[in-house]
Amino acid sequence: MKLINARTGKLEQIPFFLGEEGRYRRHEEVKVSNRPGQAPIDASEVGFFTHGAERKHVVLTKPQPGQRGVLLRINTEGCYTKGSQGSVTLCGGDAALLTEGTFLYGGVGNSGGGVDQLWHAKGPALFSVYLTGGAGKGYGQRYVFVTKTFSVKIYKLEDLCQVIATDDAPEVTEVAWQYVNQLPEDVQSALALAAYLETVEPSQVIAQHYGLRPMLEIVEEYNLAVPHALIVDGQLSGLGAVENGTLTPGNYSLLEFRHGPLGGKRYRAEIQEPAIYVKIATRGANTLALVKEGFEVIVNHFKDGEPYTTAMYNARGEHWSKTGGTEEQVLPWV
Repeated sequence: MKLINARTGKLEQIPFFLGEEGRYRRHEEVKVSNRPGQAPIDASEVGFFTHGAERKHVVLTKPQPGQRGVLLRINTEGCYTKGSQGSVTLCGGDAALLTEGTFLYGGVGNSGGGVDQLWHAKGPALFSVYLTGGAGKGYGQRYVFVTKTFSVKIYKLEDLCQVIATDDAPEVTEVAWQYVNQLPEDVQSALALAAYLETVEPSQVIAQHYGLRPMLEIVEEYNLAVPHALIVDGQLSGLGAVENGTLTPGNYSLLEFRHGPLGGKRYRAEIQEPAIYVKIATRGANTLALVKEGFEVIVNHFKDGEPYTTAMYNARGEHWSKTGGTEEQVLPWV
């Protein structure tokens, strides 16, 4: 078996401690066997045995006959947020908790804390993990997958939805289908989208998309997943919508345009949105939208409350002009 750190997907250095020392905490050492010839070489090939009744202890050995699967360390410590509690829940699969340590914030843990656990998964498994600190600090909810080949993957919800919808990790998708009823609605929707995309024939028509940079580069910056069925000769075909952070097929084109601050005090902009325009996302001073043939998006710019510049976006490019004046600049699309 292998001993893997679920947070990194890499081998866990041995020996190691779970949790931390201190009042109301549990500090548990995962030891290496000191019997002659029984110590594992490293975490890539290990076996184990446990001892103790109420409190289990784990000793790592050389691979043991009949043992299969993977040993999995899941540490829920992210960062301090008052009251945040790290947790691990087995949602599905043949897995058992072997031992654990705990950590706390504050003298007696009244400011939050969590667990640091060692599991044995005998086959594919799914864990729901909450990392202390919450999503606002880059932690919060995660999903840990053990696949049939005993690789271990950890995902945020939005990343998991994209991986499933694009089928970029088939073994993960297989486990997700196995425990679909234990996953949130967003993931179930991504699974349904993946099933639909399998029936879609790749389009042989390259759609015209509009941006001052290559469109695949743009959608990557917006963290949008692109299914294989939407790429033809390295370019995007027509698009229909965005579901679970994933582009879907259809008859729309993409437009990225610049508008600057929309609600500033001295400088601001107002977007005139046509009927054939569907906004996807905004990143800073840029917006990404779905448009149809014949589109024309106009952005009026104001300084100190007075109009001073107008930008127009159509199939020919990006047009700038002084308010009430003639066209000054045209930037063609890539």
